[in-house]
Amino acid sequence: MTDYEPEFFPTEIKNTEKRIKDLNEKKRKHEMMMMMATKAGPEETSEPAEEEDTRKKHAKEIRSLERRIRWLEKKKKCLALAIENSIDLMTAQNLVEQQMEEEAAALKNKAEETMREQQQPAGDTNHKDPETVSAVVVPEDKRKLLRVADAVVNVSYDRKNNPDLNDLNQYMTGIIIAWDVTNKRARILTCNCFEYTESGHKIYVRWQYMEDTVFESELLFISSHYMVAVLEITFSEMPVDLPSEVIPSFGLIPKYGQDVFALARDKDLSLMVRHGTILCQQERIEELCQGYLFADYELPECGSGGPVVDHNGNVVGMSFSFEEQGTSVILPISTALLCVEMWTKFRRVTRPLLGIYFKNVELINEISGDSTFDGLVVDQVDPDSTAWELGIRSGTVIVSINIQCPLPLPELEDFLLSCGLEHLHGTHMKIDFELEVHDLLQDVKRSITLHAPFSDVSKDFTDD
Repeated sequence: MTDYEPEFFPTEIKNTEKRIKDLNEKKRKHEMMMMMATKAGPEETSEPAEEEDTRKKHAKEIRSLERRIRWLEKKKKCLALAIENSIDLMTAQNLVEQQMEEEAAALKNKAEETMREQQQPAGDTNHKDPETVSAVVVPEDKRKLLRVADAVVNVSYDRKNNPDLNDLNQYMTGIIIAWDVTNKRARILTCNCFEYTESGHKIYVRWQYMEDTVFESELLFISSHYMVAVLEITFSEMPVDLPSEVIPSFGLIPKYGQDVFALARDKDLSLMVRHGTILCQQERIEELCQGYLFADYELPECGSGGPVVDHNGNVVGMSFSFEEQGTSVILPISTALLCVEMWTKFRRVTRPLLGIYFKNVELINEISGDSTFDGLVVDQVDPDSTAWELGIRSGTVIVSINIQCPLPLPELEDFLLSCGLEHLHGTHMKIDFELEVHDLLQDVKRSITLHAPFSDVSKDFTDD
């Protein structure tokens, strides 16, 4: 939030109130247009698919306006509190954020209490997990999630034979991503909780279509950088009631504010579901690469490695739980599948090593309601990197990469992986990035060439 001089606070409050009024008027118009599209009679409407697209466009615009209005209302509160208490804007912002967190927690507790008392969806009242019942209340959502659930398996390891893993959850979730009917094999994408295992340690898979069978899987590869692992199981015989299509459909990278479902399979093979929103926040967690997103739901203990699904029934990500941070994290499924593609072709996963950690400007724009700022803000630079030698420091803005505007961080990770894929098709050991950088302190822009070496971010466990 811009740190205005105190004498400008009253004027800025008036300007903010005007912006809120204008945005509310735009929101009201979109609400009216969406209502008209919903209530229109048969003679007034176009094709059903077009009607649905129209309603979705208005709904998306309404959500965007609501986010901007909420930010402006927060800004107004901060300015008013700063004037009232004669404090600086940053202190006022911290106080307002603390108050908003307390109010949100109180509302969440009240909603959960009301849900427990009043909500008993027909047919699901006997589910042993009440949060699954409350997460799926729309029949169409339930139908689409059950379609994805065909590919959701339970993954576990033998703690007795894996003493290094005793501090981790014994049960996790996986997604069937490849199906070989001829050779009776399936490949499963899951989280990397096997970093300290060696080839030969036992990892088990159970699937609801063969619930009496415990498959001892083969660990094919892991990537500690992306926290993913791929397993393979072999069937002695195929189940007779197997669905015609097991592999789910995969979607695009989810966006901030998007509604999603997280699926998990517990040790009894019961399906567990959580429902929430992609948060407009960015946290630095040492174990993670930069392309992760954060969600506002709490995963069940067995949820890591499970699919994240949108309202169209597409798998858009994979879930992770970081209990020490109290955070549910999502790796875009496109990133995971690029790792799988690279390993399948070359038995390794590699990407350029930039030596730079960024702040997500798309996220900054989303929170501020201002989409005029383009670039990647440098958060940290590895002192041993070429970037450091070239003078890139925390706070530097990368204005362009190879004459193109930088991508948001999840898309940037996919771009770097695609560079790795091209590298493995060739023989060059480095890649050059033409960067335009902006030093905000000195207000100087300059062009540099960053020579980035490739780094392997996977470990292969197959016997070649």
